[in-house]
Amino acid sequence: MSSITFKEPNRYFIENVKDEEVVLGGENGEHQLAMRHAVMISKCHNAVIHLKGKCNKVELDHCTKVTVIVPAVVSSVDMQKSASCEIHVEQRCPGISIDDCNSMSIYVPRDSMEFIEVASSGGGSANLFVPTEEDPTEFKEYPIPFQFVHKFKGSKLVSEVSPLYTH
Repeated sequence: MSSITFKEPNRYFIENVKDEEVVLGGENGEHQLAMRHAVMISKCHNAVIHLKGKCNKVELDHCTKVTVIVPAVVSSVDMQKSASCEIHVEQRCPGISIDDCNSMSIYVPRDSMEFIEVASSGGGSANLFVPTEEDPTEFKEYPIPFQFVHKFKGSKLVSEVSPLYTH
């Protein structure tokens, strides 16, 4: 059984959801989601989580096979120690951070391409998906580099994306 709790200041916690679908917010929902709220999703497995309303921040921690659908995020989506998860942002999200995750998929709208910033560290694979100009139901896949090559150029240490990601 899933657990949705509200804790001050302005945080919802969705924890231990397994094999079910959860909706947070919406007109008839028990919990109302607003721009000032942060949503922390933790220790969930094989779940779909619908966030019905724009929120300030979404965090995904220690989750596997979780899909999160959110209209818009004011600050960022942060993912840590999770695997095989999907995030679908329908409108805008300025920042995404991926830390120690594997097989992550992030779907963002085309108009987010100009301002979205993705930070990644210590993990496996992650991909950003953006609708194509020709067909908004088709997505172009952009791999997010987790591996960098560091080398000296003169007396400066320079970091570059691994050639694995520059094809």
